[in-house]
Amino acid sequence: MITESLAILINFVIEHDYHIIQKMATPKIIDNRRFMYLGNNALEQMGVISKDKKEFTLLKMLDKSSTAIGRRLLKERLLNPIMEKEELERRYNLIERVSSHVRYLDEIMRGVYDLERLARRLSLSRLHPFEMNHIYDSMVSVKELMLYVKKYKIQKTPFHESEVEEFLRDISKTIDLDISRRFTNTTVDENFLMSGVDEAIDTLVKENSVMLLAFEDIVEKIEALLQEVNAVSSTRVVSLGLLEKEGYYISISKNRFSLIESAFKKSDYFADFNVKKLTNNVKITSAFTDKLSDNIMKNRRKIVTLVKERYIHLQALFERRYSLLFARVISYVADLDVGVSSSKVAQEYKHARPMIVEAQSDENFVQIMQLRHPLIEVQERGGLYIPNDIVMGNRDYLDLPHPKTVMLDVSVHDGHEINGVLLYGINSSGKSSLMKSIGIAVLMAQSGFFVSASVMKFTIFDSLFTRIVSKDNLAKGLSTFAVEMLELKNIFNRATTRSLVLGDEISHGTETLSGVAIVASAIQKLAKIRCLFLFATHLHQLSTMEEITRLDNVVDLHLSVEYDEVGDKLIFNRVLQQGSGSSIYGLEFAKSLHMDSEFLESANAIRKRLANDYDELELLIKKKKSKYNKELYVTKCIICGAVAEDVHHISQKSLADSDGFIGHFHKDNKHNLVPLCKEHHKQIHDGTLHVNGFIMTSKGLELQFEEQMRKSEVKKMQEPEINENVELKKSKDNEPKGFVLDDW
Repeated sequence: MITESLAILINFVIEHDYHIIQKMATPKIIDNRRFMYLGNNALEQMGVISKDKKEFTLLKMLDKSSTAIGRRLLKERLLNPIMEKEELERRYNLIERVSSHVRYLDEIMRGVYDLERLARRLSLSRLHPFEMNHIYDSMVSVKELMLYVKKYKIQKTPFHESEVEEFLRDISKTIDLDISRRFTNTTVDENFLMSGVDEAIDTLVKENSVMLLAFEDIVEKIEALLQEVNAVSSTRVVSLGLLEKEGYYISISKNRFSLIESAFKKSDYFADFNVKKLTNNVKITSAFTDKLSDNIMKNRRKIVTLVKERYIHLQALFERRYSLLFARVISYVADLDVGVSSSKVAQEYKHARPMIVEAQSDENFVQIMQLRHPLIEVQERGGLYIPNDIVMGNRDYLDLPHPKTVMLDVSVHDGHEINGVLLYGINSSGKSSLMKSIGIAVLMAQSGFFVSASVMKFTIFDSLFTRIVSKDNLAKGLSTFAVEMLELKNIFNRATTRSLVLGDEISHGTETLSGVAIVASAIQKLAKIRCLFLFATHLHQLSTMEEITRLDNVVDLHLSVEYDEVGDKLIFNRVLQQGSGSSIYGLEFAKSLHMDSEFLESANAIRKRLANDYDELELLIKKKKSKYNKELYVTKCIICGAVAEDVHHISQKSLADSDGFIGHFHKDNKHNLVPLCKEHHKQIHDGTLHVNGFIMTSKGLELQFEEQMRKSEVKKMQEPEINENVELKKSKDNEPKGFVLDDW
């Protein structure tokens, strides 16, 4: 199949310009064991490249190269991430080593032309004479570059200084660079080869030199006449002119000729000369000068023909002699240029060096601290970028000396490694951006670039799949949903333990029931494969489905959004939170856009009916889990019944040991946590309210607390209050497993 495709492509090229395939290098089949597989058009979906030339892409952001060959290599690397740890470490090392030499290296490399293109034209003997100057000037810069690199031990040079010097000497002895810089292949009108290169050309050049000296003798005699009449000038006033159709002639201004006209006509030497007066000048010719001119012009035409022929042969000679040197130089300069460009980006945008974890083939891991989306951060359209921490995979490789965050907390204390994340959130909350930033970080790391984060540790991935942008495939007659299913099929067929799968709103192209079923089944399959995956979704039913909740390697996270009723606005905090978050927010988003009030009232009534008549508060607080314990659902303050906004540790967190235990129980045990409103949480820290903890009574759990502002009392929660505020999860033997607060 690959061979057939290549043959068709080559045939197409031959039909349009057969020269392109001349001296074509042997095709190389890409080794799947070396390159990471990018599935489902991942590069465009993540904004790495775009068909729209005006769109700001990751490629444009990363490209700060100094040369054309470096620019091409940078693009090639970014679009073809690899799985070779040794090569990736070499690229990382180069970025670090050039960091203090960026300015000088950049300045030198700007003197290097597109050597790859020039070498190709040379191999086809189609190099313009002025382009030979470009190669020469480039090699001069290469010599300066390699000496600088060698001095500071930046990297090894795959060729010797003597090879470059030999090339420069060879060119200098062959091409007159002062003349060649003026010509293309079609505009050559004089010899630009050095003496000794071609005997026939040298003979013709000498003949012309002799004939031109004869013209010079005539010019000097006319100058002598001017001296006799004291019309001498500091500059030469008699010159040798040339018209392509008429040949050579002698030229002098009319004013000066008038001074010597009488003497000129009386001179026997000029007896056979013709004088033609023009507007400002006088043309002086004779039968002798016309013959000289004809011979010179004939020789010139012969010289030009011979020079062109000889130049073609010289190109073939240089190509045979220096093609290997050019190949090594191109590779060397391009690699160095990409390193310098990457170092510029890393310094400008505070990117960090990735750390590759060597693990078993069936293990995977990624930890990215303070992860940012590079394109969004650079454009600064939404203020300062809010970073997030991502931890997925084998917890044994976790690097802990970092501030505690949601995913770190889940990874350390949940007891299971995280392979999958279901990411919930309102539209515009940042789900897609976060998901893309993970994919971009992995892509950049495996392309040999630093990443937009403070720390990144990862096992090398063998494939990256995205399901982010949904479009109909009109060419194949496929709907959006059909495209989604085909892409899912591709993921299932190719995904391994070392795969990263990113999906956004999968199955939104079909009705809800089937959509939920398809997504749930996809989650089960990927969880079984134990690849790393992140799905952004609005399907909150997933978080309560038994098929999903029993998966110990899949967690719910959300990017919370608050609605400010006073300011009539949505507040996006962009920070990952545990749990699926609010399951009802579409109308709140619509309300913030000031849509038609009648439309909103109708939609709200329909929503309320579909949600089994929950009141608005209950809907908005549905399924908010505590960040400390995912079995704790926050709804109302356990003291006053107001909306709970905080969760308090009854036994202080500061009492916990390094493993998080306070005596025999963990500090985040659900019975050591109570949901509180802001006011009562403040009273606890002010010392006016003291929570003693839960005790078991015949009526169930009771919370004891003391308010010091009035007479101490013990409030015993009655059974109806418990039913309203605390749901006891019972096991089969009716023993309490813990409590869950109503959804917030």
